[in-house]
Amino acid sequence: MLECHCRDCQRVSGGSYAAVVLMAAASFRLTQGQLRHHFTERTAGGKHRRGFCPDCGSRITGGESDGPSDIVGVLVGGLDDPSWFRPTMDIFTSDAQPWDHMNQALPKFREYPPQTEFRLLPHAQLAVLPGTDHMTLVQRAEWQVS
Repeated sequence: MLECHCRDCQRVSGGSYAAVVLMAAASFRLTQGQLRHHFTERTAGGKHRRGFCPDCGSRITGGESDGPSDIVGVLVGGLDDPSWFRPTMDIFTSDAQPWDHMNQALPKFREYPPQTEFRLLPHAQLAVLPGTDHMTLVQRAEWQVS
């Protein structure tokens, strides 16, 4: 779980960072519907793939490379209950705004952190819930982390 302060995340979130949970791509499952994707340039080369709800435009995923990726980043704002989110690091602090007051207790990385720093959540599902017309991230019990 991290807060990304890159300019792309600032633009897409409309704020100073994007709050993201990371999970293994093999554990990520879209149960209904399909994401629409938009691509932006990556600092490390290639492109980032960003997943959006095609109906409401909400950003659901982001940060994956345009090629095969072992991880999926899910934006916390799309969770039904984001209150359990506890960031473990700040990344792309080199792009952070001067008015962005980061938690000094969290590790900081100017750009990408080492792969050893990533902590992946085990499972995720995205679904269209009854009574809605857009994709909603369904939080599962396995997501509860301390």
